[in-house]
Amino acid sequence: MERYKIIETISDQEYGTIAKAINIQNKQKYIVKILRKKFYTWQECIQVREVKALRLFSHPNIIKIKELIKQRDELICVYEYYEKSLFDYYQEMRDLCDEFSERQIKEIMFQIISAITYMHDQKFFHRDLCPETISVNTYNSDLLNSSNISVKISSFTVTREISQRFAPYTDYITTRWYRAPEQLVHSNTYTHKVDIWAIGCIFAELYLMGPLFNGISEQDQLLRIMKVFGTPSQQDCPELFTYASHMKFQLPQLNPTNLSQIFPNASTEALDLMKQIFRYNPLHRPSCDQLLKHPFFSELNIQNIPMYNTPSNIIQKMQKKQDFEEYFESIKEQADSEKNSADKENSPELQNSQKKSKFSQNLINPKQENDEFTPTNCNGEDNQQQFSHFFQKHIEQNKDLGEHDLDSKSNYQVSDINSIDNTGKNQDFTPSS
Repeated sequence: MERYKIIETISDQEYGTIAKAINIQNKQKYIVKILRKKFYTWQECIQVREVKALRLFSHPNIIKIKELIKQRDELICVYEYYEKSLFDYYQEMRDLCDEFSERQIKEIMFQIISAITYMHDQKFFHRDLCPETISVNTYNSDLLNSSNISVKISSFTVTREISQRFAPYTDYITTRWYRAPEQLVHSNTYTHKVDIWAIGCIFAELYLMGPLFNGISEQDQLLRIMKVFGTPSQQDCPELFTYASHMKFQLPQLNPTNLSQIFPNASTEALDLMKQIFRYNPLHRPSCDQLLKHPFFSELNIQNIPMYNTPSNIIQKMQKKQDFEEYFESIKEQADSEKNSADKENSPELQNSQKKSKFSQNLINPKQENDEFTPTNCNGEDNQQQFSHFFQKHIEQNKDLGEHDLDSKSNYQVSDINSIDNTGKNQDFTPSS
């Protein structure tokens, strides 16, 4: 049946389409994502990195996945609804000549860091934190000093598990403006501390109402970082000197800039927190736990944050997590059933039996053609009507497309949650002659 109606397309990218939708049955709004990669079995669907990660997470500041729909070899993920991205939110404020108060910045950053703390505790790191991958909902509050903003981390397509040792990772992941120095010099042994650097970039952006480092290339990005925090020593960032030697350019000797000149409205505690975050050596960057214990957050009353002010909300969210776990287990059972059926069909005994059966049938009625067998979709799709006109059109338009590797670097050049103008971002690095 046609359960979802598309309200608005958020983005249409190479890896898939993101849209706002409404469930016609319960009248609730959701975010839907249809992936262009072909999925022929449920076993393939449940191996999608974002699905695997989100089914393990249960935190008020991490977006929740509600449903998986497999239709015509397409996988459609249904998420809880959000209004806009953090980027879109502050762009609207800037257009109105408005800006965040430091109290609002504290509340937003507390929610972001709380989510990443939870992820790191679960042995995962995000790898693509930026304002475009942070969703925002606003509330009309009548309470004095109560926050009207709740934020949730979204877009987990490049999330990875934290290895016990230095594991090789793809260096071209995070949007350039939020990449840590070790990523900019193409290190493939970076750690979860790249999330800390990205947190610092978002923190600074909320004060500036724009990016702190908006380089047009990797070299330009490194130069902009050094103009603010000075040229590091070879001991602090040996990979940077190796990279400079390889690219045959000389690092300029720059002194750090006084941060109060860049952030005149930031408190002393805020400036100190930035200094601790923006350290070239990832081993010297604080953990998320240490960030939350910084004096910058000492006067924050978390009871003023919408999703932290009612204990019943947490209980309800945990119940929803349990409901999805049961739902996911049913899908996993279907995937296992698929695999067992496939193994059985591929067994030599069954293949020999089928050959004998076909041979016998041809002997009995040689002119009769075998009917084509059409398997039933494992989600009962044969009993469903079209998902929606939007997705039918999308599928028809892309029916000839080949598989797209979800881990391909090209798929992460823009945010998969919000459609924005990222002019200058994620351009391929072209070495200077």
